[in-house]
Amino acid sequence: MLNIFNHYKLLIIFLFTLIVNIQPNAISAINEEEIKSQISLIERNLKEYEITKSSNLLDINDNLIKRLTLELEEESLDNKILLFQELSDTLTSIKANVILKIIEKDAKNNGSLKILNNQQLKDITQLFEDTIPNIYDDTRETNDNAYLLASILNESEERLCNNIVKQISNTSIDNNNSNSLATNVIYFASEINSEFLSIVNKTEKEKLIKQSINEVNYDLNINKKSVEKKISKDNYTKNSLVALSTAILKSSEDISNNIIQNINNLDKKDKEVISFKLTEQSLELDEWKKSEDLNIINNKVKFAENIFSSGFSKVDDKKIELAKNVIEKSDVNTSEILVRSIIDTHIKEENNFFTLEENVVSNLSNIFEAAKVNKAQIFSSNSEADEVLDSLFNNKLSSGLLRNNKLQSAYVLVKKKRFDLDNVSPN
Repeated sequence: MLNIFNHYKLLIIFLFTLIVNIQPNAISAINEEEIKSQISLIERNLKEYEITKSSNLLDINDNLIKRLTLELEEESLDNKILLFQELSDTLTSIKANVILKIIEKDAKNNGSLKILNNQQLKDITQLFEDTIPNIYDDTRETNDNAYLLASILNESEERLCNNIVKQISNTSIDNNNSNSLATNVIYFASEINSEFLSIVNKTEKEKLIKQSINEVNYDLNINKKSVEKKISKDNYTKNSLVALSTAILKSSEDISNNIIQNINNLDKKDKEVISFKLTEQSLELDEWKKSEDLNIINNKVKFAENIFSSGFSKVDDKKIELAKNVIEKSDVNTSEILVRSIIDTHIKEENNFFTLEENVVSNLSNIFEAAKVNKAQIFSSNSEADEVLDSLFNNKLSSGLLRNNKLQSAYVLVKKKRFDLDNVSPN
């Protein structure tokens, strides 16, 4: 009797051990088909949206992804990785996008990518190496891949960040910079958290920035992209000019300076084109027109001091028009940097476009340089900046130029007949 009891006791222990060991996998196996079915439905909805533009389909997808994330919440990271690996066997750009949506939501809600062991890091890195090349050519209106990658980077440990950024840059290179993925990742990084790209190692960070500028160059030279007037605030891919100009203003000082430095490293022709276009685009940004954020204000000054000189090289009528637009839409300090840049560039290039005498221009340059060194401001208003700008290109000069004490030493050298004195009192 005792032997029978021991036999059943051992059998019960065996069965219990078996159940404990197989239960997690059984749960995963049961849920796997349902998860795959939901992912297929999300894919279909995204494809249908491109035809019907029914926003209801996107709302349905949002709810499906929330439900999927909840279902995966109790699963181990290893099981999630196995699931995503299976899903990535037959990737399309839309399926890759759906996988990123789920990974991003899970990372934000559950912190699943904050701490990884070496094997998990290897497997997840491979997942991104498979996924990112598939999303590069995604041209859908609802393409939010760059936002998802930026958000995932913000929720990931440093080693994974480096690996993801490396794959983004490599994919851009492999595709001849023909899309603006790198540019948009930097843009959304600046929108989500201006500091977090700073944790990416120097080599990969600079490579990503270089590729973003290459993508903008491709857009300008091949795709003939133009400045956008209406800029949406959604999470979908932006015009590369919008993305890069915003990133310069909103990123951390380190990233912003790095972008500007890489622009300055371009050959002269490309630097002039991209600087002019970035200036045009920046004027359409809310951040340019009005911001009390100290980081944005400082980055705007760096932009003006480094980009204007190239953007307004070889000044012509089109650039004069843009210069007047800059003054109209900028603060006085930015307007002053603009006028100083135009004068200094003119002297360096020995242009003949100015109507103002060279000795006057030289004196003005000295006055602006002294003010810069002494951190003093010459203009008290944008109208003064506009008057000085006009004086460079017009034969008739405003009498208001003689009222600015800081500029008088330059303009007293101009012949009296060139000033518009019709409405000036003889006294």
